[in-house]
Amino acid sequence: MFQVNDHVVYGNYGICVVKAIGSLEMDSVVKDRLYYTLEPLYSEKNTIYTPVDKEDSMRCAITEQEAWKLIDGIQAQEMIQVADEKRAEQA
Repeated sequence: MFQVNDHVVYGNYGICVVKAIGSLEMDSVVKDRLYYTLEPLYSEKNTIYTPVDKEDSMRCAITEQEAWKLIDGIQAQEMIQVADEKRAEQA
C-alpha cells in the first residue's frame, strides 16, 4: 500500500502525488472502500480517486538517481542488428 506523499505513476496521467487515503463522501462510490486521492504532478487541475485495492494501474515512481542510472546505462547496451526489418521490433 502506498502512503501519503508517495510519488506514483498512474495510467496516462504520469507522476502523481498521493494526497490522501480514505473513504470518499460521494454518492457514486462504495462508502466502506478506501481510495487514494492522487494529484498529477504536472496538472493541478485534476484530482484522481482510485480504489486502494486496484493498485494494478499504478506503480512507484523511480528516483532521479535511478532514472539517471538507467539513462547512463543505455550507451553501454550493445546495438542489435536485425537484417529483416519486419522482425526488428520482435528482436
